[in-house]
Amino acid sequence: MSTMRAIYAARRELGIEDDEAWCGKLESITGKRHLSDMTPGDQVRVLQELRKNGATRTKRLDGPYAAKLQALWLSAWNLGIVRDRRDSAMLAFIRRQTGIEHTRFLRDAADAKKAVEALKKWMAREGGVDWSTGEYRPAWWNNPRAQVVRAQIARLVMDGMITNEGEDGNFLRTFGGIEDAESATDAEWIAAQERLGQIIRYRLGSEKR
Repeated sequence: MSTMRAIYAARRELGIEDDEAWCGKLESITGKRHLSDMTPGDQVRVLQELRKNGATRTKRLDGPYAAKLQALWLSAWNLGIVRDRRDSAMLAFIRRQTGIEHTRFLRDAADAKKAVEALKKWMAREGGVDWSTGEYRPAWWNNPRAQVVRAQIARLVMDGMITNEGEDGNFLRTFGGIEDAESATDAEWIAAQERLGQIIRYRLGSEKR
């Protein structure tokens, strides 16, 4: 689901029917009254705020390993290597790796590891994610969500989509919305992935035209 569609779904879920009230809410979040006037980053902020107000995220699949696999799949989508973010596409990937039809039946740790490791290797190979950790690195470097964000930034820099000078922290702040990497929460890293994913998918869409 695109960010725009997710916003409209959240609006319906929250019961915001009055257009003036809706425009006022958008303006209070971004300073803009219409989604069409917003940047991808503005739209992500709107979606985050609606979720804080009670709108739900994508329905979770059943199974002890489902949440981890969904998180990795969405991270790969935000890296631009997964082209279909739907659960059905993820389940097809899991079936190819394990022969198991659904996450609700994926209960053996060895089977789950096959799917997780295959996905992580794909993200490393095609998306440039460095999953390695080290005690002499800043603590946030070892956070898997931050590792994905760093790979997203590296990809955009390499492709010339973002070009500002400075240290990693400036890139994180300017393009990921991360003010302090050391204290950033998992929710903030996920939001950064979504924000950067918008830029990556825009680039991929532009290449197709």
